[in-house]
Amino acid sequence: MGYEGNVVKEALYFFKNRNRGQVKCNVSRILAVVDAYDAMTHYRVYRKAMGSSKAVAEIKKSSIRRR
Repeated sequence: MGYEGNVVKEALYFFKNRNRGQVKCNVSRILAVVDAYDAMTHYRVYRKAMGSSKAVAEIKKSSIRRR
């Protein structure tokens, strides 16, 4: 397991040891970012895979707009 395993381990740790309501919100945000990154960096029938640095830049650009 790659980064997915690390994300899940961290999410479970914080879920068990922190305020559960806040953690659920944070875990949801983390998983949304991981899912977006995964979708952008893998080939799809309707588009080619995006490079890692371009995907990170796109995520950062989107996060700035949502603040």
